Amino acid sequence: MKRDPYKSKEKWENWKNKNQNIKGVSKDNSNIILRFLYDMEIGINTPPRSKGERSPVTLINLRDHLTLFAKEVLGRLPNLDLGTSMLRCCCVL
Repeated sequence: MKRDPYKSKEKWENWKNKNQNIKGVSKDNSNIILRFLYDMEIGINTPPRSKGERSPVTLINLRDHLTLFAKEVLGRLPNLDLGTSMLRCCCVL
């Protein structure tokens, strides 16, 4: 049994159950970030070398970084949608 001195699992579960949207981010972009986090939680769409579900510590870290990215970058470019910009990036590559 792994120790969890900072109660990361409890923090993640509380946040996941309480939040349906991310504050300060548009609803569409919030939905994209939440879908990504839930996929990481169960281990879907992960890199081939590191398959499997992610730990609560990693999920909290991803949540914080993605929220900061969305608020900072998308705050400067208010009309940018993460979904369409990701599709454009994938098509270019």
